[in-house]
Amino acid sequence: MVVVVNNQTEAFQMGCGIGEDAEPGEDVIVPAVMIDANSGRMLVELVEEEEETDVYVAVYAPKIPLLDLSAVVLLLLAVCTIAAGTWWTVCDDQAGVTLLSMQGQVASDEPDANENFALLLTEWNAVMFVLVASSVLLILFLFMSELFMILLILIFALAAFQSLLYFTQPMIESIFPSLRSEKVEYPLLGENPRSSLIGIPLSLSVVVIWVVFRHSNWSWMLQDLMGVSLMVFILRQFRLPNLRVACVLLPLAFVYDVWWVFIQPRVFHDQSVMVSVATGASLKEEIPMLLKVPHIMNPMGGYALLGYGDVILPGLLVVLNMHVDLRLNYWEGKTGRVLGGYYYPSLMGYVVGLMLTYVALIFNVGGQSGQPALLYLVPCTLGTTVVLALVRREFFKLWGWKIGKNEEADADIENDPNSMVEQVSPLVPLSRTD
Repeated sequence: MVVVVNNQTEAFQMGCGIGEDAEPGEDVIVPAVMIDANSGRMLVELVEEEEETDVYVAVYAPKIPLLDLSAVVLLLLAVCTIAAGTWWTVCDDQAGVTLLSMQGQVASDEPDANENFALLLTEWNAVMFVLVASSVLLILFLFMSELFMILLILIFALAAFQSLLYFTQPMIESIFPSLRSEKVEYPLLGENPRSSLIGIPLSLSVVVIWVVFRHSNWSWMLQDLMGVSLMVFILRQFRLPNLRVACVLLPLAFVYDVWWVFIQPRVFHDQSVMVSVATGASLKEEIPMLLKVPHIMNPMGGYALLGYGDVILPGLLVVLNMHVDLRLNYWEGKTGRVLGGYYYPSLMGYVVGLMLTYVALIFNVGGQSGQPALLYLVPCTLGTTVVLALVRREFFKLWGWKIGKNEEADADIENDPNSMVEQVSPLVPLSRTD
């Protein structure tokens, strides 16, 4: 019997067909089984340690469930990430935040005017995102190596440290209010709240533990914690100003995802570039910019994966819809807080889109081991928003929306097209008033 040890953390069903009419495994005369990397390592250690003892291997064909609970956990992680990012932007806007256009830099005479700011995306940013993302994907695929992956891991660790620090400081200040107003000076880091005396060691500990033990079976929990904080930070720092930019960014991301997963392998008769980069191909290291949850009910092992872009890009639209709802007072209308407005319908559309992705994985749509999640997420989120806007006759209002401006200031901004800085006025309260 031949035992094939896979170099990945999961095994898959092997097949062998000779001739056009041969079924997988029909012509195999030597029994062969595949085991995952961890099981293979244990088997090798047993053989090396017990040289005079026979090692017996029992072969069985496990039953693989259609839907693993890991998919449910991954869905909850993604939805909670978008909800947390949305909540944080609302808190920022109620406190007052400066919105900067990414078309250029604007200097302010006020020393603390840009202390709390967010960047507004433009149509050009949307086009450049797809071009840069495609270029980076190709570079990762062509120059993929252990050294290159380690460089990505270090970049991810630094970004995660920064986002974790932003994540932990408000929690620490809510527990110790006295640390909120005090400042402390750090070398290279500059002036920071005194709460960072706790936040920096805490965030650094999480990152260092993950880097050192990233190959352990439990390291996915720290990676997801770091990933969630990083995505929430991005949702807080970048905003879609209106539906017009959303209708450029999301359809381009839709085409990007479909091309690299479905079309590119067929055009060039080669493996999918995106799937290869996401899974790390044959390398020991894996790209860390993924939410991952181990399969709970699948005896073949492995992980359920979701890219950060599949959370961030639709999440930007959901965040915009929340601010639209608050400005239009949808949460206080007769339609109710769930069905009214655009936020909840788009968030529910995201859930439906992710569920469709899992269904496509079950039925192996397109013949790929991975699925372009944006193929399902974009129609369910952007499509839902556009349809609702058309039905409510608010499409052009959302198309030219000016995020963060009150009704009186809209006319001034329209008369000044070169204006790049918008001071957000306080939003309506989240609680319903009678």
